[in-house]
Amino acid sequence: MIVVYIITSVSLVRFIRANDPGGLSVVAHVICPLLGIALMALPIYGALWPWPPWPANLITVLSFAWMLIGLVAGFRLCSRAGAMLERVGRLLAS
Repeated sequence: MIVVYIITSVSLVRFIRANDPGGLSVVAHVICPLLGIALMALPIYGALWPWPPWPANLITVLSFAWMLIGLVAGFRLCSRAGAMLERVGRLLAS
């Protein structure tokens, strides 16, 4: 959930710039998301440093492997069906 929140905060700036460039507020659309990203990065840092002993480190490794598999699948899907995904994205955004 934390990684999804971070990705959502990053994508907010891109979404606002693409759909409403005049409505970009530095405080609401840049500073607040950056502050949220920094605060959400703290639990991730706490989970990785110091590296947990076995078997607690297994969940960390499996979580990052699962995210990597999802990223690869997403990029592959985007390269094969980019136009369809663009239409779906516009439908969901409206």
